[in-house]
Amino acid sequence: MNTECIITAAGLSSRMGDWKLALSWKGLPLLAHSIANALAVCQQVIVVTGHQCDAIRDLLPQSSRIRFCHNPDYRQGLFSSLQAGVREVSCEHFFIAHGDMPLVRPETYQRLWIGRGEQALLPHYQGRDGHPVLLPLSYKKAILASDPRSRMKQLLRQLGYQTLVMDDPGVCIDVDTPEIYRALLKGEALWPLLQKQSQPAVEG
Repeated sequence: MNTECIITAAGLSSRMGDWKLALSWKGLPLLAHSIANALAVCQQVIVVTGHQCDAIRDLLPQSSRIRFCHNPDYRQGLFSSLQAGVREVSCEHFFIAHGDMPLVRPETYQRLWIGRGEQALLPHYQGRDGHPVLLPLSYKKAILASDPRSRMKQLLRQLGYQTLVMDDPGVCIDVDTPEIYRALLKGEALWPLLQKQSQPAVEG
């Protein structure tokens, strides 16, 4: 499908205590899984780098379907990296996803794409909104005009968004703590673990 997916890969991995995007699962880095799931549906992925920018390029295979853009201001927070990626998009609709969410199913991208419209569309699982988020290109101007320290969810409340109920817990699971990563390696169900931790819904 003729669309792009921004995948953020700029953060410091402060909650993990280690550089999470390079952590291995099923023989590949977590970031590679997240990108592969998006590329199963999207024509191109735009990887936004910041921390460890050169190492991220080394993690991934060379592909004309993977583009990189660097956010030199990544320490300002996630929204600044989203802005860097949004500057690069040109398709009428585009996705936003995160590099530490390797469990999102390709079918989730497909369902969101089918439901696209004039407002943003967020996947929803058991009371929580998650990622990937599908945005119309008409939101680009407002995103770029916002303060880099903003939060995407707050901006979407202003611009308008809808949700689509999914049977995919992966839309709410970011592998960002040692406990979640260990459970992933063991093949344990991660959604009950997140509920036990009362982790807040994914922001961005």
